[in-house]
Amino acid sequence: RCFPIIGLKNAECSDMSEWVWKGRIVFGGDQVRTGEGDWAVFEEVGSVPTTMTASRVLLACKMLNPDWIICQSDCISAYVQAKLPEGDYTYCSLPQKWWPKRWQNADGTWTYKNPVVRLIKALYGHPRAGDLWADKLGGVLRADNFTGVTGWPSMYIKHIPGESPQVFDVYVDDLIILGTLEGLGGTLSRIRKEIDMEDPHELGKYLGCYHRIVEGRCPRTGAVVTEVEWDMSAYNRDSSDRYEREKFREGKSFYKAATPFAPKQDSKTFDELLAQPPRMDKRQVASHLMKLLYGSRTAYPPIAVAISRLASEITKWNGECDRRIERLMAFVAEHGHLVLSGCLSSLDRDTAELHVWPDADLAGDELSARSTSGYFLEVSGGDGRTCPVSWGSKKQPATSTSTPQAEAQSLAEIMGCNQVVQGE
Repeated sequence: RCFPIIGLKNAECSDMSEWVWKGRIVFGGDQVRTGEGDWAVFEEVGSVPTTMTASRVLLACKMLNPDWIICQSDCISAYVQAKLPEGDYTYCSLPQKWWPKRWQNADGTWTYKNPVVRLIKALYGHPRAGDLWADKLGGVLRADNFTGVTGWPSMYIKHIPGESPQVFDVYVDDLIILGTLEGLGGTLSRIRKEIDMEDPHELGKYLGCYHRIVEGRCPRTGAVVTEVEWDMSAYNRDSSDRYEREKFREGKSFYKAATPFAPKQDSKTFDELLAQPPRMDKRQVASHLMKLLYGSRTAYPPIAVAISRLASEITKWNGECDRRIERLMAFVAEHGHLVLSGCLSSLDRDTAELHVWPDADLAGDELSARSTSGYFLEVSGGDGRTCPVSWGSKKQPATSTSTPQAEAQSLAEIMGCNQVVQGE
């Protein structure tokens, strides 16, 4: 079946001028059967969207090359720009309100009882829609001499000898584009003959994160210094407000929290909390955790360790987990306004280095004997200038018996990641 959905985009923003009502027609992809009535089986999803790490890499390139431009664009009604393949037909039913008038008889009755129509376009919700759209956009880019970047899903680069590189970073229908004004002009003109997309504009809000880019010239050296801020404060505020509305129904509010980690309890209280059933429904908890997890991975690293530890407890939630998520939300409510920032100069172009900071605790989480690895990766320039690229935190696969072993494991994990980054 097909049905409409409607939602409010940018609802987390306090500025109502940014609110936009959006609607789309959706295909019910969870109820697809074959002509014989069996459940339809589709291929595994082949397309993988890009990550915020990739966008920060492109921003670092822009910061080191101020004569380049970085912009963004949305592909208009992206999925329906791709057609379903011939010979493998999909039929769907429509709400009666959408039936064409020619199906209605003179006496007001309908010619058909329960009609179905053939689906021509890769409508949102169809199990193959994402791959078909990615194939169409990727095919258009490859036809213009772009190639995919190994290890970086949905990133395409064109580098003709003697010319500046051009890069398209694709997150479904959201594009980040990097290159020179001269080079991108012809490229965009050709691509827009095949892909319906908005006019490229200055990088601003992308995947829920506000980007602020400021360039200035150093009076002493004449170099161009670029500063960037990644701001998730509106998203963080919406996360904590939503939890507060669900959790504190008696008019209470969050307490002050200097860190996202709940203080340790004495062993008796700790055991009692472990035995307590959860106060919140698991589906609610999962929703809150996923919202925070996205914010952390996008541009808010202070909660990376706390949220990864809690996410591993979702199937065995208890009173101690309730206490920890409340502390985490209290921290976000008080410190969610903090922004991630970076600064590089055109002088750093030929001397910039990748610096990575791995670390680990030794069984620092009372709920697990396994240690937690963490890392922070940045592009480092001169005079203390840096640009953040990536960070992360996860439980180690096995129990470490000493601090050196835990930290060696963390180092091994990040060196494997770092080789991919350096290789590209």
